[in-house]
Amino acid sequence: MTEEQRIVQELGDTVTGMTDFCGEKQPSFLFRFMVRMMRPLLSCEPDKMISKGSIRIRKMLHPFLLKILPAFLEYRQVIERTIEKPVIWCPNHSFKDDVAASIGAVRHAYILFGSFPMLFNTFDGIGAYINGVVMCNRKVRKSKLAAQETARRLLDMGMDMLVM
Repeated sequence: MTEEQRIVQELGDTVTGMTDFCGEKQPSFLFRFMVRMMRPLLSCEPDKMISKGSIRIRKMLHPFLLKILPAFLEYRQVIERTIEKPVIWCPNHSFKDDVAASIGAVRHAYILFGSFPMLFNTFDGIGAYINGVVMCNRKVRKSKLAAQETARRLLDMGMDMLVM
């Protein structure tokens, strides 16, 4: 059994197969590292996906992300109005850097991420993980329900959500 097959078997009802992680491509060189590092995000139990400690760490890292993001952006997002309560931000998709630009424009917000291949096989996935991410496997109902509950808990904890 390959390492990839073992990962899929261990995750059981969270994934339907390797295509969930990679589409039709082969896993990137980042894949194994990312799956090990981000394994709690693949849980269908919200308590395993987030904690007060992980939120605190990501809030401390957010200013660092804000400093480095402009170096990677061709365009910037502009937020026209803000409010104080926890917000669900839903920016439009308009250019290739829209997720990164949105992270730079809104206050610290966890990203609802529905693309396993993008998260587990790109450097964008590392940035999303550092920022804070709620994973949702769009093919698996149980994963969608867990992501919904996790987002609800984050909002209850005073965090914003970024939904693309």
